[in-house]
Amino acid sequence: MARQGPEARLITRMRRAGKDRYGKRLVQVKYHGSAMGEAGVHDLLGTLDGVFVSIEVKAPETYGGSVERAVEKGPTLKQRAFAQRVRAAGGVAGFAADIDGYMALLEEAERMVEWVEDPPAKL
Repeated sequence: MARQGPEARLITRMRRAGKDRYGKRLVQVKYHGSAMGEAGVHDLLGTLDGVFVSIEVKAPETYGGSVERAVEKGPTLKQRAFAQRVRAAGGVAGFAADIDGYMALLEEAERMVEWVEDPPAKL
């Protein structure tokens, strides 16, 4: 088996954490970009309770070990544009460089479902 790089290892840990917390409620796949695919599509695509979730993963090791720098400087313009498209369509999209950031995006999707099921009194 080939040795995984820092981003692949982080993605594996993220997917495991998501599965541990949400079980079958979370369906997620790793998108492998290619010449035949669309540039900018995020690393992890899926759904949590019917809410589309798209997460671009950036390994902090690539950015001097800084989670903040990885999230701020890592995503390309096309990845940022893809996130905007997903949000405009009603999904959750963002960038994560650690498990906390990944889980925060899943929690955002979970809150969207709660809001639909129990909307606030005033809109």
